[in-house]
Amino acid sequence: DINRMFRVMSRNPDVGIGSPSFSMDSAGLWRYHDRVNKNYILRFTNFVECLGPIISSSTMCSSSLFWKVLRATRTGYYLDNSFLPIVSEIDKRVAIIDAAICTHPKRPRAEKEMYVDLDDSDHTGDYLFFDEEGIPRSVYWYREPEYFGGVRLPHVSALLEDKDLGLLPVAEHNHMMRVMFPSRFGPQADNQETSIPCKESYMDTCTASSRRSLSVP
Repeated sequence: DINRMFRVMSRNPDVGIGSPSFSMDSAGLWRYHDRVNKNYILRFTNFVECLGPIISSSTMCSSSLFWKVLRATRTGYYLDNSFLPIVSEIDKRVAIIDAAICTHPKRPRAEKEMYVDLDDSDHTGDYLFFDEEGIPRSVYWYREPEYFGGVRLPHVSALLEDKDLGLLPVAEHNHMMRVMFPSRFGPQADNQETSIPCKESYMDTCTASSRRSLSVP
């Protein structure tokens, strides 16, 4: 499947960042958005999770925002929200690649490495590093997943609308997220420029293993 992802990316050069789709039995918060849709080769979207994306060489070489975001990233929190602005800077797109299916198995929280070095409650503190890099909140703040059509498999009728094939309007698509996180998603969401309390101890507790040093341009 990884080779299929590369082939799809090479045949669709307008895709700057592509993520595999996920099997129906995969676990994770975002599976309602990126589980495989067998009507498509790929679906264009404004959000893919940073679980296993392919980032095109043109994105890495041409997007100055990509490197700023990479320097700011410690835990991965906010990284995936930044994918759309990164590729938009160079007129490319984000896509879920349905031709390649990944499985994200369910794991007990105690076994997840990302929570071992840094407490779960401190992951959101990455905004300090994004602000330090001068990255606007509009780049990395919470992004409500949305579809923008896609490339269909040859046998799928062109007479069908995308919504008939599972690409729901944004409000319906994110219904549960709006219920679970009303301050992040939906009409009641906080403005992305709203000031948020600074966790003074965050930079001190972000250990060498999680606050890694990156050699980037």
